[in-house]
Amino acid sequence: MIEQSDLRNEAVSLKKFAKNFENESLIQFPRIYEEFVSQDVLIESFEQGEEISRFFEIDSSLRKSIALTGIKAFFKMLFEDNFFHSDLHPGNILVRKQGNRYVITLLDCGLARSFSRNQLNNFQDVFLSICSIKNENVGKLLIERSPYEDCKQPEIFCKEIKDLISSVDLFRLKFTSVSKIISDLVYICKTHKVMLDGNFVSVIMAVLVLEGIGKSLDNELSVLKILTEYLYKQSKKKTKSFFIKKIKEVFE
Repeated sequence: MIEQSDLRNEAVSLKKFAKNFENESLIQFPRIYEEFVSQDVLIESFEQGEEISRFFEIDSSLRKSIALTGIKAFFKMLFEDNFFHSDLHPGNILVRKQGNRYVITLLDCGLARSFSRNQLNNFQDVFLSICSIKNENVGKLLIERSPYEDCKQPEIFCKEIKDLISSVDLFRLKFTSVSKIISDLVYICKTHKVMLDGNFVSVIMAVLVLEGIGKSLDNELSVLKILTEYLYKQSKKKTKSFFIKKIKEVFE
């Protein structure tokens, strides 16, 4: 909160978000007036639009389009840019119609977070395991990558995590199921004294908020399907980069 009170930090975040999304026409951020940025003052452009909650009653196909745009934007922040808005709620999400499309403007970017490279790899590994058939690996990864753990029965912990994931049809998972799954996951970790990484928890909270918005826009949206596409896309990029690097080492 102390960092957020220095409005120069929010200005830096806004510029970074604008740069990351400069090629995304459906996601926008307020423009900063550099000459009016200080610790106590931040002047931004006025952005047209209405709170996203005003669009919960429009035509279902349009609601689904808005929901998909927003979810993809969040996963881009998370898995491509490694810089995500951690204070998303309906009051910070404006929507306006532009021609036959809807543009989303994200406000109040003072709370933004990044993973360290190690944290990002841990996060991706855990979710790739969740989305794959190797559910037995998830509990083990949570223990190995926990900031603190005092798990007395790791085998039982891993089995409970596996049973939780196996009970869900991941590729038909809807927003309405997300909070129950996360609640159960946190309960199992708490019971077995396996601490979740702080940034991991902040992402969970962001997803929970998005759940409420997404549920109101499109109850059929498959979160895990979109998430899996992004994770495997990033995984393939890392593999490709590794081989390109090795080829260069051979020929240079």
